[in-house]
Amino acid sequence: MAVLIASGPTVNNFDPQVLKDENLKYIAVNGSFACDKVNFDYLFLQDYSGLKKTVEKIPEAKNLKNAEKFYGIMSPVPNEMLVPESIINRDNANKYYVHSVCYDNGKLLPWVDYARDLSSEFFMCHGTIPLIAMQFLLYAGFKKIYLVGCDCSVSGHFSKNMETQVTQKTELDVWLLGWKKIKEFAKLHYPETRIISINPVGLKGYFEEIYTDN
Repeated sequence: MAVLIASGPTVNNFDPQVLKDENLKYIAVNGSFACDKVNFDYLFLQDYSGLKKTVEKIPEAKNLKNAEKFYGIMSPVPNEMLVPESIINRDNANKYYVHSVCYDNGKLLPWVDYARDLSSEFFMCHGTIPLIAMQFLLYAGFKKIYLVGCDCSVSGHFSKNMETQVTQKTELDVWLLGWKKIKEFAKLHYPETRIISINPVGLKGYFEEIYTDN
């Protein structure tokens, strides 16, 4: 079982004690490792231009001490968005390669599906890194995936100390299309996998749902 923690405000309402499953693996994406409620097993990171201050905190983050790190090399994107080799080497991170469908002549390619074999294909980026992590979790064979803080909203992040970028409605449209496609992809190729949103906001109606007292 896996718990994917993104950066939406509902992370502040997340209580790990709500999940009774044993052997949970926790996944952070970009700066969501600022959530100090859990120790992370994996970190996925890309888009260096918006995360420079966050990246500097990674070596000292106690909840990433035992995490396996995956840093994305995106194409086609401006060079400043790419994680430098020096950072990848510093953190002893694995590389993964990403095709950003949002940067093909500035247009989203809605017909692009997700990779089926991540050992030989690019990850597909639909504008938000939780969808990168989802491709990994499905491919790795997790049978139950909890979503925390995958809010898909314009409400910012769960921590005021996180580097933030203003989310536009047009970006949300891209993200939601990506989530719709990952739902269809999982239903087709991984029908035995349960995907469960905890306190969903923008993803209401997409997956199974759990609401906490908070």
